[in-house]
Amino acid sequence: MACSIRARAPVVSDEQNEIKKFKNWGLDIIPHRKRMKDGFTVKEVVGAAAN
Repeated sequence: MACSIRARAPVVSDEQNEIKKFKNWGLDIIPHRKRMKDGFTVKEVVGAAAN
C-alpha cells in the first residue's frame, strides 16, 4: 500500500517584521520560510504501484 503525503504552502514574499505580523494573526510563518529557503523535493510514483 502506497502512502501519500501532501504539503500545501502559500507563496508569500519576504517582508520586514513578517514574523511578528503573522504571529499577531495566529500564524507561524517560520516553518514556511524554512521550507522555501531550504527547498523541498517532490517524489512521484509513475506507472506500476510501488511495492
